[in-house]
Parts: sequence; structure tokens; C-alpha cells
Amino acid sequence: MDLASGSIGDGTVTWQENLDGEGTVWFARTLDDDFYGAFAVLTSDLDRDESPDIVASAYGKEGIVGFASRSIQRELRQASDVLVVR
Repeated sequence: MDLASGSIGDGTVTWQENLDGEGTVWFARTLDDDFYGAFAVLTSDLDRDESPDIVASAYGKEGIVGFASRSIQRELRQASDVLVVR
């Protein structure tokens, strides 16, 4: 299971990908770094493609913002971006 989060303080919405499926190796992707006031981040399969999409809302923003799973591109991973939990 992966995680999605929003930070009210630094304005980020992130997706933390569980690389090993065990919850010990994570890769964090910043989906938006100008989302100040984030207070709700949820997942749902909005486009019915059997992959969860991310929905976020923030104080001071009208409506909600969606991040479709198909538009979140896999990128080259750098060792410094991977978190290993022991």
C-alpha cells in the first residue's frame, strides 16, 4: 500500500510509493509544491481504471484538485530519494 499526504506548512502534496510492498522502502514523489493550506488528501479510483487517484483540498483554494494515477509518470529514482525503514 502506498501513502498520500499534504502539508499545510510547506505547501506540498506527496505520494509515497511503497517499493518493496513490505513498508520498509519508500520513494517520495512531490505532486504539487505550491499547495499551501492543504488539509485533506484522499484516494479514490475516480476514472475507474483500477488505480487509485489522489484528491486534495486546501484552505484558500476553490474546489478540489485531482491527480490522476495515469498522469503520475514514473521517473528515474535517485538513492537520496528512497527512504528505508528498519
